[in-house]
Amino acid sequence: MPVFHSGAFLQQCFAVHPLSLTVKVWLQPDKIGVLCTQCQMRHRLTSETFYVHVGSEIIASSGTPKSFQHCVTDHPEELRIGAVDIDQKTVQLRCRLCHQAYRVDVRAFETYRP
Repeated sequence: MPVFHSGAFLQQCFAVHPLSLTVKVWLQPDKIGVLCTQCQMRHRLTSETFYVHVGSEIIASSGTPKSFQHCVTDHPEELRIGAVDIDQKTVQLRCRLCHQAYRVDVRAFETYRP
């Protein structure tokens, strides 16, 4: 099974069926696994910096924010992709349950299909 090292596949999934992308796994300290339930593609993001949206402020987090750890551990099915920008190498995540938003600067994109 080939692994594609490009954000283009994630961006394509997001453009065609954005509601089908969910966070499935978080591998400490910096890997986020995303599944597209429509095309069964698996996307793996290696994070560089997390930003937490608090009100109108965006706060950089050293390491993975505790609120993200809580969301991905307790209710990962509620974490959705909100935006993908492969030119800026950023992905926005949003928790529907906590109403928390995150921006992740991505160091590496990987995509594969099992």
